[in-house]
Amino acid sequence: MRILFDNRLKDAHLFSMNAEDAYPVRNLTSQFIRQIYRSAESDDTLSITFDEDQIIDSMFWGWTNAKELTIGLYDEDGLMIDVVYLQGQNVGHYYGYGEDEVYGYDDERFYGYWDRRSNSVFDPAAYHWPKALEGVRSITIEMATDEGKLYMGGLAFGVSERFPNPNEDFTEGWVDNSIISRSQAGQVVRDYVEPLRQYRFGFSTMDRKEMNRLRGLYMKYGLGKKVWLDVTDKRHEFIPPMFGIIDEWTANQKRGNLYSYNMTITEAR
Repeated sequence: MRILFDNRLKDAHLFSMNAEDAYPVRNLTSQFIRQIYRSAESDDTLSITFDEDQIIDSMFWGWTNAKELTIGLYDEDGLMIDVVYLQGQNVGHYYGYGEDEVYGYDDERFYGYWDRRSNSVFDPAAYHWPKALEGVRSITIEMATDEGKLYMGGLAFGVSERFPNPNEDFTEGWVDNSIISRSQAGQVVRDYVEPLRQYRFGFSTMDRKEMNRLRGLYMKYGLGKKVWLDVTDKRHEFIPPMFGIIDEWTANQKRGNLYSYNMTITEAR
């Protein structure tokens, strides 16, 4: 399980070749995932630069009609650190700057993982590098769609915090903010609002050092923090990635050598 607390794009400089004035590229860092950036064309190139070197191991994005992405990461001198090509369920990865420079698909080697829950491009997605990439000073993203205009709402890069696997008996629920008025005759008038997904996870560990590390995250960020969540890493058909807020983080409970706590995350749009 991974949670990205710190989106490094908040401190980055973002540029787009084709962004429309009414839908600027800066919308990608909005707290509202459906406040989209949109290109005037069916494709676009985003350029992201940082004032200091960054460490990157995860990328999240959502609410987009993009059908293919090419993500290049570069160091301070403009030298390529890594490049990844995503299309459908496929991952193309550059692996090696030696004599046998190759860029393409290799089913026998694992370079990272991503998928979607369904064919719906609106489902948030995630890509995780096999190891953290250091010294990242700039990122270039080439995107394209087969629709009229390309758009995306929500984009994040950073180092995702790894959590222990949650206990098996977690709760999957919804927060339904629909407004309902009932008459005395039993009739209902309502203003429908699409329910928000909500997960309540329980965690247990026998490692006090790990418990203190996770408790430190709560002390640093607290309730209401906007986060990107990837519960399963490799089984997104079971639980897809999600953009949400931390609604609850209970006190640690100690029983013998076992420490446990609960955390609730609610979807945010």
